[in-house]
Amino acid sequence: MTSSTLAWLARLAGVGHEMASKIDRVEFHWARPDLLMLGLVLLVPAGWWIARRHRERMPWLSPRQRTVLNACRIAVLGLLVFVIAGPFLRLDEKVQEKPVVAMVVDASDSMQLPVGRLPTATIAATAAAAGLDPPAADDEAAAVATVEKISRLSRGELVRAVLDAQHDTTLRQLADQFEVRRYEVARRPRRLPNHASGPRDPAATAAVKPSVTGSTAPAQEGYDTALGAGVQMALDDASDRALAALVLLTDGRSTTGIDPLDAVRRATEAAGGKPRGPVLAVPVGSIDPPADIAITDVLAAPEVAIDDTVAIGATVQSGGLAGREVSIELRDAQGTVLDTRTLKLRDGRQQVVFSWRAARAGTTVLTVAVAAEAEEM
Repeated sequence: MTSSTLAWLARLAGVGHEMASKIDRVEFHWARPDLLMLGLVLLVPAGWWIARRHRERMPWLSPRQRTVLNACRIAVLGLLVFVIAGPFLRLDEKVQEKPVVAMVVDASDSMQLPVGRLPTATIAATAAAAGLDPPAADDEAAAVATVEKISRLSRGELVRAVLDAQHDTTLRQLADQFEVRRYEVARRPRRLPNHASGPRDPAATAAVKPSVTGSTAPAQEGYDTALGAGVQMALDDASDRALAALVLLTDGRSTTGIDPLDAVRRATEAAGGKPRGPVLAVPVGSIDPPADIAITDVLAAPEVAIDDTVAIGATVQSGGLAGREVSIELRDAQGTVLDTRTLKLRDGRQQVVFSWRAARAGTTVLTVAVAAEAEEM
């Protein structure tokens, strides 16, 4: 009997479609084989007793009629033995689930900042990973040029370039052994569909706000970085699977929500104290702070009398510009410079104080400003 015929008969008997389609691999078993053997043994004397009783009590029946009646009643007993023995079909299939590799990519606004200058010692490996031509080992000028080229990329563009360049090599090799899951996180984390790990058509995302993954989330979503929530989502999604690694690609720290370390601790406690898997943090961008200068605070008396001279204090926050001399200006509402202070910068906070004379009554709007430096992002 062919497997298709067996499958058809199995479906007629009420066997599920999936099992019926694999009927050639199905094994027939008994839940209570001991009762089956006992029932079959007892069925012989029971059948003899039924035939004898029919012959004695129903002599008016013809031999053929008694034979049919005997067969029916013995068949009912046989069916009862069959049911009590508990027949069932078993299909053994080995389902192998790959361990999970979760990649959590920072998609906050800070990932749009330039990469900055990377060390020349590692620039060849970085360029190769991003699909660029790496400089020769002894070509210092080419190494410097590559550093400048990569420094002008945004951090998100560098991550995207690396993931796209490694799609058909490293990521494909990972996918052969592991289930690679991708997540992006800004104010909230989200899991990306499987096809999001592949290269994209640049024209398809040309009109979209730049991001690591081409996200179309509202701009305000990028103001915060909830790295802990991203880690927690990846760990929760893999709670029923083996976690080979969690790779975190980010340029900074978590600024909102649960702390990433707390998320890892909770997952460990939920697993009975057994660590879920290694968390590999991949920092993106230069280790040197970006050049930046800003007025972060202004302090002045809320009310003054006419002809009084008051002090106006301003806090200047700067980084990456140590030793530079800049001009800090006090301006009125029309932009006219009322006073200027020259400040030699050092990294961190510094104070400048202006003098201002109240020449007329009424509300006066004053502004403390500093010109942007060429190195600022």
